[in-house]
Amino acid sequence: MSGFSFLLTIAGRDTHAVLLNIVNRNQNRQTRMHQGSTESSETTPLSPLANLRNVLAVLDGPFFVLLAGAAFLVVIHWLVVDLRVMPVTRARLIEVHEFLTEQAASGKFSDIYFLGSSVLLEGVDCEVIDTVLPSGTESYNLALMGAGAPQWMLIADALRSTKPSWVVMTIDLTGVTGLQTIPEEGMAIAEYWDFFTPAAAERFAPYFTDEQLAALDKPDLVSLFDFRVFPIGAFDMYMREVSKPDLRYEGYTTNFKNPWVRRSRISDASIDRWIADKIAKTSAQDQQAMDEQLAMIAELIAWFAEKDIRCAMVVAPINPRLAEAFGDEEANRIMDQLTQLAESSDTPLLDHRRLLSVTDYADHVHPIESGRVIWSGKLAEDLAELIHDGGAD
Repeated sequence: MSGFSFLLTIAGRDTHAVLLNIVNRNQNRQTRMHQGSTESSETTPLSPLANLRNVLAVLDGPFFVLLAGAAFLVVIHWLVVDLRVMPVTRARLIEVHEFLTEQAASGKFSDIYFLGSSVLLEGVDCEVIDTVLPSGTESYNLALMGAGAPQWMLIADALRSTKPSWVVMTIDLTGVTGLQTIPEEGMAIAEYWDFFTPAAAERFAPYFTDEQLAALDKPDLVSLFDFRVFPIGAFDMYMREVSKPDLRYEGYTTNFKNPWVRRSRISDASIDRWIADKIAKTSAQDQQAMDEQLAMIAELIAWFAEKDIRCAMVVAPINPRLAEAFGDEEANRIMDQLTQLAESSDTPLLDHRRLLSVTDYADHVHPIESGRVIWSGKLAEDLAELIHDGGAD
């Protein structure tokens, strides 16, 4: 719905009727007063200025607040819904959903889709993957910044409708121990753009909090109010980009082949600070959070399997400096649980942890160009083998 038609719906025809009624009632009242003072004289029509004064006289507080609120929502609709003035991370979520919806409508099935966080976003070039795929089959990088299984659930319904041959879930070993919660505005996006069918909403409901589920039941007008922070967030992200030469977001939201944003490597001192922060956050996370995330991944695998869609899990490369700080014991513990999940769900598990060297990273976790070339090539090789073997481990 365009901003103009939305304005007509909220404040157009109804407001016009109210104002016209106000003018008529005041004109009639003035006419009666005039007739009472001089029965013999002709009624003099009120001037436009007098009519305007009458209208303003009755535009008391509540009505003015209602009109201002409607105008505010119209502006938010125009900026956020029509122009997509929002942080690129939010815009990409919407664009991914719309891309999948278009793919399903086109009847182009049997493609391969990669799910993951910014590690996948920075690390995989699907144009390299495409070189090993059967003729007519393509792969797509649907990575979302900061995403985990909860975010994948938001697009799972649309993804299943495309009937892909494979869904490849890339897992950041140092991120799987923490549950990436979806903020209220993220759920508001899912509600406003109809991410869930009733069946999917019911299926995934146990994995969302009461607050998140309540956001899915909000009226569209309330969701629009939640979007009020998006234009400010868009400006903040723009300022980050122009002030940091190592970032570029141009084209990121609609690039589903190679959407990386990092252009240069940060200093070793900065990497050390990021690693220390990453380890501190990981240490604060608990087993319950990891169990919840693995349960969501298992649910997604089962959801896709119902439509004969094969899944694979890939443990993403980890920076050797981060791996050293993380510790072999913790890494092996997580790998054991991922292996159990893979075996119980008959899902191939590819371990790419030690694939890259320190110089192949832009920072503590994200591959740079050299790492991207190596990882994309390895994924292409392993994926070709999976396709050839029909999904055998």
